[in-house]
Amino acid sequence: MRYRIGVDLGGTHIGVGLVNAEGNLVLKHYAPTPEGREFEMTVKAIIEAVEHILDLQKISVTDCDSIGVGSPGVAEEETGKIVFSTNFQWYDKPLGERLQARFNIPVHVGNDADVAGWAEFLMGAGRGHKSCITITLGTGVGGGLVLNGHLFSGGMLGGAELGHVTLVAGGVRCTCGKDGCAEAYCSAAALIRQAEEAIKTGRETVLKSGLEAKDVVDAAKAGDILASELFEGYVNYLAHLLASIINLLAPEIIALGGGVSKAGDFLLKPLRKRVAELVLNKSLPHAEIVCAQMGNDAGIIGAALLEG
Repeated sequence: MRYRIGVDLGGTHIGVGLVNAEGNLVLKHYAPTPEGREFEMTVKAIIEAVEHILDLQKISVTDCDSIGVGSPGVAEEETGKIVFSTNFQWYDKPLGERLQARFNIPVHVGNDADVAGWAEFLMGAGRGHKSCITITLGTGVGGGLVLNGHLFSGGMLGGAELGHVTLVAGGVRCTCGKDGCAEAYCSAAALIRQAEEAIKTGRETVLKSGLEAKDVVDAAKAGDILASELFEGYVNYLAHLLASIINLLAPEIIALGGGVSKAGDFLLKPLRKRVAELVLNKSLPHAEIVCAQMGNDAGIIGAALLEG
């Protein structure tokens, strides 16, 4: 049996998995990301994690066709170089070159949101379609775009940053330093921020300071008026983002992942309704909005399935 190795490089953990020819995850292993995220130490940790999973499966690297890595930041596809990663404070780091030198098989490196979107297209909600946009609603807002069967990250480096399109001109300051980014309104962190601000007004609510996004959703489901207003506002912002994406790219599928998407139909039903009101061509069919299916394995599987 032949395998591909997938590496999901995260801020706290490195996920490594073996994926078979059918695209199924056979085995996975997690190791801690080195404290400080220094490049040489992180490369060493990736190598050790790959060697460990090969040992667990009792195979050699010669049984594997390639290694794929999903990394935060901007990756140069041709060279496997991390051009920059704000999360890791890396600039022009030859990640692909280092791994290829150690294992002597092809290495492909991509942005972590892109590879998760690639997995969703090939094996999840986008399977059988030509285009699928995966949007992760977590601490930030990440996007992976597959258009006409190809992973799309722009004509130049650093494109497809859906979380940093301007949603509200002059709006709330985003973590990137800009004002009004979609991430500042559509992330789980944004919903938490809005709830914390609302609690301080003294309005009657079951919500308490120190909450998580799920607490807002649960309170809204239970009929809490303030939580319901917050969630309705959140859905409205997200609908404007999705309607803009539909007007621009007309994808077949928009798959939502991340913590907020776990609200399921409680999120999807009002979101679909509002998007239908906002899209330009109301007489034409538009993207089906669904929950992503690949979950936490998307990064490993998508990385493993990267090709040059």
